Amino acid sequence: MVISKSGGTAETSSQLLWIIEKLRQRGIDPDASIVAITDPENGTLRSIAQQRGWRTLPVPPEVGGRFSVLTAVGLLPAALTGIDIHALVAGARSALSDLSSATADHALVRWISSWEEHHELRTMVVHFAYRDRLVTLGDWFAQLWAESLGKKHDLSGQEVYRGSTPLVARGVTDQHSLVQLFVEGPDDKQFLFLDAHLNESDLEISKETAQLHPDLEYLGNKSLGELRRAELEGTIAALQSAGRPVSRVLLDTIDESHIGAWMMLMEIATVLAAEILNVDPFDQPGVEGGKAVAFARMGKPGWSEKGRRIEAGAQELKPSPPIPVSKNND
Repeated sequence: MVISKSGGTAETSSQLLWIIEKLRQRGIDPDASIVAITDPENGTLRSIAQQRGWRTLPVPPEVGGRFSVLTAVGLLPAALTGIDIHALVAGARSALSDLSSATADHALVRWISSWEEHHELRTMVVHFAYRDRLVTLGDWFAQLWAESLGKKHDLSGQEVYRGSTPLVARGVTDQHSLVQLFVEGPDDKQFLFLDAHLNESDLEISKETAQLHPDLEYLGNKSLGELRRAELEGTIAALQSAGRPVSRVLLDTIDESHIGAWMMLMEIATVLAAEILNVDPFDQPGVEGGKAVAFARMGKPGWSEKGRRIEAGAQELKPSPPIPVSKNND
């Protein structure tokens, strides 16, 4: 399966070519094996798929890549891993429908209102997931938020250099690394805690075992779930005591419906934040420069001049040379 709206992304294209080569080496017909998810009419990948007779699924032309998780781009891979994609989509639709009658108490309304209040001074958003199963949602959110909001120009074309930087944190692990910075470092961050209301872990420490040492007796007859919850509440309290803006979202459970709803809400929140910043959330002109240089260096026709211009501009800044590192360095 190859997924690319245009088919012009060098990383995706190179991996596709490598896989085709390996399939052929193993006597497997690539044309009978590959499914392409791409633009329904245009682009390199669509052209290849038509020429080779590949099976295809469309990426809606009006949907950008980072907003496409609830299209075939995300749904087919999810289905292949056993995820109930019907429940995923139903949850997203339900969340969208609920917004039509949302009040000030709605989770999205409360969070985006808090973000708007603080965003000028607190330009970073920390997505802090306190369940291992929710951590990867932070990685997805980071691309969605950063690429949609980080813009040089506003909607009128004025240079504004706006944006909001996402940072993904994992509880309880990052309590022992990042939280020191969060509590006592620069007050330039907002915090979004994501948790779920689930039956806590039944892994309980017996009172007898906790008597291993007097300092550990307080853990007797306590579960690991209770400890996780106490650490979550402690982290939130520490941040709030330090005057840091904290929002908390508690999912009823972790299943396809609730994850679909959360993804829909975050996509809408991103668009609302773009409205507040007066920027276009659906383009990404800032990634084109690096792409142009890479294409030029790899010899792609039509890109050499643009790549040279960008590299010439970079040379004017006289960057520091790379620092050599070897096993012989002290």
